[in-house]
Amino acid sequence: MDIKVERLKEGEGIDVDALEEDIEVWESRQLGASEEHARLVEHDISETSDLELVSIKMSQRVLKRLKQLAKAEGVEYQGFLREILCRYARENEHKLKRS
Repeated sequence: MDIKVERLKEGEGIDVDALEEDIEVWESRQLGASEEHARLVEHDISETSDLELVSIKMSQRVLKRLKQLAKAEGVEYQGFLREILCRYARENEHKLKRS
């Protein structure tokens, strides 16, 4: 059994058998690999080559609102969050120059 599944098994209300079946179907590419569910990405891959995976915790309520805002903008929420953080960093860079 996968380590992730073992950890989830300890949680409440999780149907581990169904979860294992879902994982197997996705990893075997029975789901998510068809061309009809893919779309062409219109940006240069070099834009994402320096990205680093990060993990943050935030309230479910805030995340839900951010996802709704991203959907209203017509973009994926991860890219939306990245843009918000990049904009904040650009707009506040002058604060670092004072130190």
